[in-house]
Amino acid sequence: MDVDPPTGQAQLQLFASALEAIHESVVITDADLESPGPRILYANAAFQRMTGYSLDALRGKSPRILQGPRTDRRMLTALRRALALGLSFTGETTNYRQDGGAYRVQWTIEPIRDDAGTVTNFIAIQRDVTETRAQERSLYRLAEALEHVPTTVVIFDYRGRILTVNRAFEGLTGIARPRAEGATVRTLELLPSDLRIARRARRALAQQGHWQGTYECLRRGRAIVEEIAIWRVPGMSAEDVCYIALVQDVTERRQLEAVAQSVRSAETVANLLSELRHELGNPINSIKAALTVVHRGAKTLPPEKTDRYLQAVLKEITRIERLLDSMRRISVRRRLHPTRVALQPFLEDMLELHGLEIRKDGIELALDVGAGLDVLADESALRQVMINLLRNAHQAVRPVAGPRIRIDAQRISNLVRIQVIDNGIGIAPMQKERIFEPFFSSKSNGDGLGLPISRQLLAQMSGTIDIESKSGRGTTVQITLQINADPIDAESGTRDDRSLPRF
Repeated sequence: MDVDPPTGQAQLQLFASALEAIHESVVITDADLESPGPRILYANAAFQRMTGYSLDALRGKSPRILQGPRTDRRMLTALRRALALGLSFTGETTNYRQDGGAYRVQWTIEPIRDDAGTVTNFIAIQRDVTETRAQERSLYRLAEALEHVPTTVVIFDYRGRILTVNRAFEGLTGIARPRAEGATVRTLELLPSDLRIARRARRALAQQGHWQGTYECLRRGRAIVEEIAIWRVPGMSAEDVCYIALVQDVTERRQLEAVAQSVRSAETVANLLSELRHELGNPINSIKAALTVVHRGAKTLPPEKTDRYLQAVLKEITRIERLLDSMRRISVRRRLHPTRVALQPFLEDMLELHGLEIRKDGIELALDVGAGLDVLADESALRQVMINLLRNAHQAVRPVAGPRIRIDAQRISNLVRIQVIDNGIGIAPMQKERIFEPFFSSKSNGDGLGLPISRQLLAQMSGTIDIESKSGRGTTVQITLQINADPIDAESGTRDDRSLPRF
C-alpha cells in the first residue's frame, strides 16, 4: 500500500524531530548577512549542549555571540564572501560557550533556496573537535619526539610486520624508511644472528609482556653490539596487538666500559697486593722475632721459654696456611652446573642442619617461602652462599635484645628474590662500601672472603647480591636468581598465538 508523504505542518514537524534526534549540532539562520544579521531562527538540542545557550537565549541573536579573542578573523572573512556568493563553506575556528570556555568547532554551512533559487536561509552543521585536535596535537608531539630521539624506534605488529620507524632507524641500519615500513623484521635481518635470543625474547613477551637484552649483530658491514628493549602494547583484539622496540648501538659504550673495568681491575689488584702484604707481613714479622730470640738465646734460654716461642711460631704458620687456603678458594673458579632447585625444600633442609646452633642462642629464626618456586642454580654453590649469609646474620644479632633472622623468597617478574633479614648491629657506612673487597672484614675473626666468594658464585649462576644496612638498625641481604620456568612452546606459546610476535 502506498503511503503519501507528509505535507505542510506535518512535514515541518518531522523535519524538526529529525534535527533534534541527530547528535550533530545544527543551527538555522536567516540570509541577512548585514549586521546585526544573520539571526538565529533555530538551534537543535545538540547545539545548545555544545554552546551552553538555550534556544530562547539564541533565537534572534547572531552567531557572532560565539566569537571571541581567538576566533580566526580571516576564516570569518572567507566565510562571509562564500555565503554572499551563495556558496557552501567548510571551516574550523575557536568559539566560546556561554560560560566563556573556549572550544574548537568545525562547521559546514549550506545555503537554503526557495523555488526561485533565492537564498532564504543558511543551515550550519557543527562539531566540537576540541578533544580530537588535542589528541592530534599530542600524537604530533609524540611523533616529533620519536623523530628527534637518538634511540632507534621500531613499531611492529604480531606478524613481525613493521608499522613505523623513526629517523634514527635509517642511521643504525642504513635501510630507508619506505623500504622498512611494511616489511618484516625477519626479511630486513633485524634479528640477532643467534636465534636463541629471539626465542627467549618471544617467551618473555608472552609471559611478562616485555623483554630487554644485548646481542652482537652485523650492521652495514660492521660488527656491533645492540641493546634492545621491547614492550607489548595491548589492543582491542589479538590482531590489534603491536610491539614497540627501542634499539641502541652500545658498541662504543661497551668498549669504554671494558677500558674502565681494566682500570678498576688494576686498582683492585693493587689493593689486593697491599692487603696481602699486610696480612702476610704481620705473622712473618712475628715468626722472625720469635726465631731471632730463640737463635740468640739458644744456649742460655730455658727450655720452657724456647718451647713457648716455638709454639708461637707454629701458631703464626697456621695463620699463614689459613690465609693461603682462603686465597686458593677465591682464586679457583670452579665450574658450576646450574639445574632446577626447588627452593622451599632446599631452604628447609638447610635450616634443619644449620639452624640448630642459631636457635640454641635464643635467636628467632623464620622462613617464609612460597611453594612451587624453582630457581636455576648450582645447589652446592647456593648452599655455600646461604650458609655464609646465615653465619653473618647470626654474628650480627648476638649482641642485640630480641634477636631475629628471617629468610623469605618471592617471585619478581622472571626472577626469584631471596632475602636474609636480621635486626642485628648493622653495618657502618664506611664498612658497607668495602664489604665485597677481598680480605676486608668488620669481624675480628673473619677472613673477609665470605661475601666476595658469594658474589662470585652468584655471578656464575646469573645471580646478584645486594646489601641494605644501617648501623644499629639491622641488615637485609638480597640475592636474585633466574626462575626455572617451564619453557613455552616456540610455536604456540601460552596465549593466543595471534598476539605473539612471529620472529
